[in-house]
Amino acid sequence: MVTRGLGRRVLAELLGAEPRALSFELGPYGRPELRDVAAPAMAPGRRLRFNLSNTRGLVACAVAWDVDIGVDVEAMDRATETVGVADRFFSEAEVAGLRALAPERQRRRFFELWTLKEAYIKARGLGLAIPLGSFSFSVDGTMRPTATFDESAGDPGGGWFFEQAFPSARHAMAVAVRGNPGPLRTIVTWLDAP
Repeated sequence: MVTRGLGRRVLAELLGAEPRALSFELGPYGRPELRDVAAPAMAPGRRLRFNLSNTRGLVACAVAWDVDIGVDVEAMDRATETVGVADRFFSEAEVAGLRALAPERQRRRFFELWTLKEAYIKARGLGLAIPLGSFSFSVDGTMRPTATFDESAGDPGGGWFFEQAFPSARHAMAVAVRGNPGPLRTIVTWLDAP
């Protein structure tokens, strides 16, 4: 409920519309889309894309004009057997990189990779129809994350921009945008104290 409310409020503000005037529909894989928008800021032929994510204590809304966008947030302190999940869903290169880390660094790296993967598949609008092991992220903390794709991802891989953030010591967040969006502005809404 809070997630949808945040999304509606952010979109209405950007469009110069009343929140209750916005209507939505679900795409074939459950991705929400704006429907029949008549608002002052909506120029003909333009498309406002958005994506929402929530986890314990945090909600995120990512918005972009005319490009696909996805966002994921995760609470890193939740009970998850990270290496076991990675073995099942990540690429071989990602699993090898995760296993090479000291155990105390594995949890953070797992959530870095997981949020990037979720943000990407959400931006594509296909959900888990895209095998998570069909693309691989390189994360070293000094540069923006990069991805490589195999054929089963159904994406030649060009033109994606990825951003990673840690809104608190216990939360990981990633945004995926097709194309170069320029500088990203992050607004964090806390559901409880960080």
